[in-house]
Amino acid sequence: GGPPFEPAAKDESSPYVRCTPSAKVDQWQTPTLVIHGAKDFRLVESEGIATFTALQRRGVPSEMLYLPGENHHCLNPQNSVVWHETVMRWIKPWTE
Repeated sequence: GGPPFEPAAKDESSPYVRCTPSAKVDQWQTPTLVIHGAKDFRLVESEGIATFTALQRRGVPSEMLYLPGENHHCLNPQNSVVWHETVMRWIKPWTE
């Protein structure tokens, strides 16, 4: 693939174009729990919010858990409890 800032990254054959989830928003239908930490350097906050917004606008069952003090992994013990409780509550109706 190469770096995303190279001109080749914009080619149709580039994995940056072929594999981006945003290119398939019109196909999203799976119930989704979006969890995002404000300090996540891998994905900016707007990515998580945009994902949740797209799901909501498409009518896909979705929820967002936003953790302002966390990064890509939940490290704060109190936030970890919230994370686990939210995930367990979310998956229960979809797995019964």
